Amino acid sequence: MTCMYPPPHMTCMSYTWCVVPGDVCEKIAFRKGLKAHQVVKHGLPVRQGFWEAGNRRANSAGTKAKLGLKQVPTVLVMGGGDGVGPMQAIAQKVGERLANMPGEYQMIVVCGKNEVVQKQLKSRQWPKNLNVIVNGFVANMDDWMVAADLMVTKAGPGTIAEAAIVGLPCMLSGFLPGQEEGNVPYVINAGYGDFSRDPTKISAKVTEWLGDSQLVAKMSAAASLCGETHAKATKEIAKEIAALALK
Repeated sequence: MTCMYPPPHMTCMSYTWCVVPGDVCEKIAFRKGLKAHQVVKHGLPVRQGFWEAGNRRANSAGTKAKLGLKQVPTVLVMGGGDGVGPMQAIAQKVGERLANMPGEYQMIVVCGKNEVVQKQLKSRQWPKNLNVIVNGFVANMDDWMVAADLMVTKAGPGTIAEAAIVGLPCMLSGFLPGQEEGNVPYVINAGYGDFSRDPTKISAKVTEWLGDSQLVAKMSAAASLCGETHAKATKEIAKEIAALALK
């Protein structure tokens, strides 16, 4: 996933060491002039709520109950803290397709700071077989991810790492040019997601996944394999910094 390059006033050789989240960024660091002894690979640091979130995945039903959700297949739609991207169109298209599927479903939309989209989605009439929960900014994203069966999101590195820890398949809906672009093949090649900017295609893929529990389980396991490193990253990086400071 994405990594930070040295600030303009620093050269690569100014660093004692540089922490990178994976193999791709390690190779970039070497191309930029860093030596093997300067590069430490620990995964991407995440918020404390996600450190043990992977262990809670097995009790997703319990988390659903805690959040007041129904015990039905659930998709989480979000666009980062600012609620960017075509969230409204995606949610509407997902709702339309799920209306034509047998059974009952659930959709959680986290709008972040986007109050306009939040208001519009809350006022919308949804299909009878779809329970829709529309939130603004939430501080317990780990709970909402644990409760979901799959997620639609832009390709932010933090969100992707958090999803991997939780074992949450991802349908990526966009990325920031440059810094997030490489996250798309990371998810696809790891086997826990796909990518499209088209809300119609996104909704088709989401409903396809929700209708195939074995496929979702396979993708969830693939995500968890990637997430093991990220879950430990914050503590491991802190230990490295403490050791360096106490030398």
